[in-house]
Amino acid sequence: MDSTTPHGDRPPPDSTAPEVVDNLLLLQRSVESWGPGATGVVEVHDLEGLRCSVAVHNKNGRCAVSDTGALNAVDCRSPFVSLHLRRLADREGGRLPLAWDALPHHERSRLFRSELPGDMSEEDAHRATELAMWFAERRYATWLLERLHRNALTFLPADLVAIAAGEQRRGLTPFDRVVVALAAGGHLKLAGWSLEITGHDCVATAPHVEFLQRVGAEVRRGTIHGLAPDTVECNISRNVQARLVDTTSTKTCSSTPPTESLEERASASHRIAPRRFSWIDVNRVSDGANRINNCWNGAAAVATWLGSALPSTALPVYKGSGFRPTIKEYLQVMGAGEVIFAHGEAEVRSAIAAWGPNSHGLVVASLMAQSTHMFNAYVDANGLVHMVDGHTGTCGDYNFAVDWLRIGVARLGALHPGFREPT
Repeated sequence: MDSTTPHGDRPPPDSTAPEVVDNLLLLQRSVESWGPGATGVVEVHDLEGLRCSVAVHNKNGRCAVSDTGALNAVDCRSPFVSLHLRRLADREGGRLPLAWDALPHHERSRLFRSELPGDMSEEDAHRATELAMWFAERRYATWLLERLHRNALTFLPADLVAIAAGEQRRGLTPFDRVVVALAAGGHLKLAGWSLEITGHDCVATAPHVEFLQRVGAEVRRGTIHGLAPDTVECNISRNVQARLVDTTSTKTCSSTPPTESLEERASASHRIAPRRFSWIDVNRVSDGANRINNCWNGAAAVATWLGSALPSTALPVYKGSGFRPTIKEYLQVMGAGEVIFAHGEAEVRSAIAAWGPNSHGLVVASLMAQSTHMFNAYVDANGLVHMVDGHTGTCGDYNFAVDWLRIGVARLGALHPGFREPT
């Protein structure tokens, strides 16, 4: 982004689009990232549908809740509970007046400039003001101000696409500069609202990776995530992109992005092997919605992959979706064999091993009659048993930390000869 021609599409619609948050802490951080004066509503959903709605408000930079008792009663650890956060209209008391759009250009510019962080350089303050004036929209101006005060990511999706294509962009915050530096020698892509950067796992990139990890980014290494040796991937969620960054705690914040030519950058990116399809991709799509209670679909997608060597993704489950099979009907459609019931992980592994090498099947685990979790298992050529949870995109061993009421296994068939283990 140069100093005369702002780049980017329209302001990001994350101010109105519903956001699924995993717990109350992330809910609080999301509301705080909206900036003072913002209002919204959080809906609590469970197996029965909408449980309750609670109003939230950013009051002087902090999250205020209309009914704390209702939210504190929510067990966010349950896989059947989800929190849907939606931003509504702003109130007075924000960084800019509600009538900012209607003011003369010079007055809008003055008000915006007066709200910028005091430690910004004159050049960055000028560029930020130009961006706000170019979009001429209060929604974007308040979004940009809040991102600047939080030292968060200020790039719009079009800027990120341009960076991924090798174009040069100048950031306004330490977060921006870290993204530019990592993307210069690797691959950058958008997965819905998440930003993923794959680069060399080396001394030069370590401070940047450490920076992102400290503010909450998920850092992936290893073949189970589809990564080649000596590469690292940083997954930066929408919530992390808006996080408050402490610029005094790392040298990375003041680092200067690389200055290689576009040709050198393109050449460097070709040396990084892009991440291949892995377990984490089974239940992940651009919107991420309606995938809280679709573990059965996740198991079906993994079974397709194991049995055909064709990577597959899980279908969502929408409220009011039509046919919802029973366990018996599901297993019949999947072509499952006899269900063998077991007690504890050791017995489960023994029953799976009895399928024989190069075979795969399902693990059916019930907490109660109305809640059943489904994940996959396979036996490799050496007779080793592997658990895979397509719903969460991880190794399925963690499921045995739950005291299941009943658990069974059923063989589906043989592993496809073309299947290559990502573990």
